[in-house]
Amino acid sequence: CLFGSAFGALLHQRGWLPLHGSALLGARGAFVLAGPSGIGKSTVAATLHARGLPVFSDDVCAVSLSSDSSPLLHPAYPRLHLCPDVLDEVGVSAETLGPARKIVRKYVVNVDASFPREPALLGTIFLLDSGDLDRSRYEELSGMRKVLAIAANTYRPFYLKPMDRLESHFRQVTAVARSVRLFQVRRPEDLSSLHPLADLILKLEALPMQPA
Repeated sequence: CLFGSAFGALLHQRGWLPLHGSALLGARGAFVLAGPSGIGKSTVAATLHARGLPVFSDDVCAVSLSSDSSPLLHPAYPRLHLCPDVLDEVGVSAETLGPARKIVRKYVVNVDASFPREPALLGTIFLLDSGDLDRSRYEELSGMRKVLAIAANTYRPFYLKPMDRLESHFRQVTAVARSVRLFQVRRPEDLSSLHPLADLILKLEALPMQPA
């Protein structure tokens, strides 16, 4: 509760934009793996972390706007929550790990060794989805589709109205949409797609931002 809903409420109260996703540091700054619960955000993050990418956050990604409205991603806490089958896939033993929550069979994996201590510019958002596919496919979103996708992946959006933040939240989302690339990525549901998906994300993340 503290690392999830309470953390999200504090970020909304502070006037920041919390995104529902896992975040890492890549070739062109920070990037977020967003999407609904159970889509595999932490799983993909663990796969990329095993390749040497530092993890910024898991589940709640704290974004603020700089003085020139550039989105900054802030480091959260140095751990990932992973299912047993994912641990096997990324080569981590569950024997020395503690449970993430009693009611969910996930384990806490510490990533402190490479954990960033300073914020970084947010360059890309990947909106993950799954389906009956033979390989991962992607589409870059633009315009209002990008704005709506970012808004839909805000963490605990039901806090916005009671805090009178609907208008300021829309301004934040619009500012972020102007500064980042957003790719909608659909992947096969089985774990065998993880490494090809990681290859695709690394390729897309390294692409330069197109002029507006």
